[in-house]
Amino acid sequence: MSIFKKLACVVAEPLRDARRIVQYASRPALSAPRIRSFLNMLIVGIVVWGIALPVYAQTGLQNPLNSNFSSVPAFIAGALKALAMIALPIITLFLVISGFLFITAQGNQQKLDTAKKNFYFVIIGALLILGAWILATLIAGTISQLTR
Repeated sequence: MSIFKKLACVVAEPLRDARRIVQYASRPALSAPRIRSFLNMLIVGIVVWGIALPVYAQTGLQNPLNSNFSSVPAFIAGALKALAMIALPIITLFLVISGFLFITAQGNQQKLDTAKKNFYFVIIGALLILGAWILATLIAGTISQLTR
């Protein structure tokens, strides 16, 4: 194959792709059957929702929040308690991983430093999460006593 044929192939390939793009772009995006189908689905949706919504009007409104979360500090304390409950198994997992790092260090100073750093970060993270929960609980309790 000569160099000119290779060059012609290299030049012709993008031109074919450009023609395909132009042909695809020139097609009408919204044809009459697609518009009819969309309108039919829209009408069916409006009718279904029109029938279903009065059913929901029969029920009364209920407060979705617990009475324990009626104030902002109580809500923050509850959210931090949930975070602490989620974080406790994760903290335990990372403590176990840190223990394995200590065991697998086998006297290697670099691995031992990595294990110490990992253990240090796990303890600091646990103290931050649990400390935030305790602090928010104390603040919520103090504010609730002051507002009585």
